[in-house]
Amino acid sequence: MIFPQINGEGRGGKPIAFRSTLTELVDECRPLGGLTAFTRMQVDGRLPTPVQKLYARALRTIGAAIVRGPVQFAGNARGAPEFSFQPGTNRGGRILVRGDVWREFALMGHWIRDAVVLRWSEMTARLSEGGVQPGAVVNLLLQDAEPFRQDPTIRELYMAHRDQLRCAWTDKRLGAGLDVDHAIPFAFWQASPAWNLLPASPSVNNAKHDKLPTVTLVRRREEAIVGCWRLVSREFPQRFMRDAVGLLGGDPGADWERPLLAGLVEAIEYTATMRGAERWEP
Repeated sequence: MIFPQINGEGRGGKPIAFRSTLTELVDECRPLGGLTAFTRMQVDGRLPTPVQKLYARALRTIGAAIVRGPVQFAGNARGAPEFSFQPGTNRGGRILVRGDVWREFALMGHWIRDAVVLRWSEMTARLSEGGVQPGAVVNLLLQDAEPFRQDPTIRELYMAHRDQLRCAWTDKRLGAGLDVDHAIPFAFWQASPAWNLLPASPSVNNAKHDKLPTVTLVRRREEAIVGCWRLVSREFPQRFMRDAVGLLGGDPGADWERPLLAGLVEAIEYTATMRGAERWEP
């Protein structure tokens, strides 16, 4: 669903720059299963070629619109802008965020997200001149969270190797009883990066619930955790490395195991500090 915008095209102004490309992408994905199916295939690097080309074109168009619009006009013209664009090679580039703004995002991110969802829904209702209700927008903005809590592709991979796998936290054999645990609970991150999904026995997964593993436990179970990562990286190399880069902020290189483990420990400590999460050991 792409809503009309009264500030622009709705009153004879220019159409939204990415409307036509995004509409094509939506139409192409609808027979595949919609947003959830598209996102899962994109995460796993398995988009059909026509969809991948449309997706790449949509990203370029949206990126250009962001740079020409909010990035260019953000902030006080007499002071340092909150955002700026640094061109790169091959029509790429980076959006730079002022340091103090980034620190606020980092500290307040889990509250900022909820505020943005509510404000976005209100603004969309206003720009559609009452054609869309705020509640409908909220439902659309939140609909992608729950499908990512359960990751069927990672679960299927672990199930296929369940006779060789052991519980990531207790070293117990798993067999038919296998849960996929979020090392950093989904309640805190609302995402399921590949490095964060580990096999666990159902009883252990239930006991851990929304608690963070202690650093001592992660260090003690390093070999098992890295073994699971290697299995996932062999099956889904593109997705796994993209998720690793997302955690570390750069390419960890061929010997990625130690940097990624250090990144996991840092992410656990950061989450514990920011969210006051309870620690857990079996």
